[in-house]
Amino acid sequence: MKPGAMIVGCGCRLGQPFDDRMDVVIRQAVLTALDESGMSIQDIDSVVTVAGDTLDGLMVASGAEVAGSYGRRYMNVPSSAGHGLAAAATQIESQGAENVLLVGWGAATRYGGFDPRRNQADPFHARPIGASPAVVAALQANELGVLSGLDETALRAYVQEMSMRAWGKAAAAGASAVPDWARTGFCDGVAAIVLRPASDARRGVRVRDFASVSRGYSPEDDSLDPAKWVGEAVSALSGACARKDTYAVVEAAAPTPIAEIRALSPFGFKSMAQKEFNPSGGGAAAHFGQATALYGVAETSRRLVAGGKGAQGLVVDLTGPLGQHVTAISLQAEVAQ
Repeated sequence: MKPGAMIVGCGCRLGQPFDDRMDVVIRQAVLTALDESGMSIQDIDSVVTVAGDTLDGLMVASGAEVAGSYGRRYMNVPSSAGHGLAAAATQIESQGAENVLLVGWGAATRYGGFDPRRNQADPFHARPIGASPAVVAALQANELGVLSGLDETALRAYVQEMSMRAWGKAAAAGASAVPDWARTGFCDGVAAIVLRPASDARRGVRVRDFASVSRGYSPEDDSLDPAKWVGEAVSALSGACARKDTYAVVEAAAPTPIAEIRALSPFGFKSMAQKEFNPSGGGAAAHFGQATALYGVAETSRRLVAGGKGAQGLVVDLTGPLGQHVTAISLQAEVAQ
């Protein structure tokens, strides 16, 4: 029987923007995760990174001294946090590695008025000629405004509640003509996670299962609704993992608040006051690129361990201009007896 993968240490930091260089913050997060796991960097035999692009994934990780030495294997997965976690967990499940360090980061505050999601657009999906990610996101917001069943007051309330959870303060009023519930809350962020083979004698969070789907806006699909994509990804999970009513915590990281609300809707989300949904503030309130959902994985893992053995959580990672690349990650706390 293949060994499962277990999360045994996490380190995270968000900033608007960071005061330190990115490589310094990465190293601090990695040391925190290693300390929590009871291991050192020398114990790690494989490193997986998730960054904004391949060059960033190679150069920054080297500067942070988390890759390229001690004889470790190294893999950069620039597509999404969900794919990065899958790559790390698969190495353990296949017995290709025992101790894996998963690190993701992004300095999204530097984009300001420029939307970086253009490099995540799918060239194989038909879109209106000349439609940028911002234009298609506006089309999505218009469609979801009807589907969500929430008026603008409720949508703004979601933005403020998620900002309070992520940052401990209300969201600042934007100068853009685009409403805040249709905009991405770009920030700087780093998340580091240590994984080991699962064991009944070890305290941590088991990666029960993960499944991904990829969708895009095209004449054949004609839908911009993340709820459909999330439903497909969760349905692809194995056995009991596909049951939406078993999760004590559900984190969704989507490009915009309204897309995030729709991503949570298959699980019964109705009110901003529901603490089991996005207790960390969600990805739209603190979005640092393709690695954003790793922050949700780390924070969910900590909550599950605090909840005791058997507590279950789900993290839904939506990347791409519309959140059309979805990975569902099922987690369960395992506490040593």
